[in-house]
Amino acid sequence: MVEKSFINKKDSEILMSRDEYNQKIAETLDKYMMKIDVLKNENKQLKEMNDYLITSLIGALNYLKNSD
Repeated sequence: MVEKSFINKKDSEILMSRDEYNQKIAETLDKYMMKIDVLKNENKQLKEMNDYLITSLIGALNYLKNSD
């Protein structure tokens, strides 16, 4: 966690400047936002695949129903 490395609690030594700390937060945010975007894209693809499979299943069931 970034916060834990900002100040050494034992002797209150500052381990990095505020700018360095803010930079690490920004990098972490960017990394997680990219992961969120990837997961959103995967979710969209899965939803599209699910819609396709449902449509195919309904088509197959209708075919079987009408073939009797």
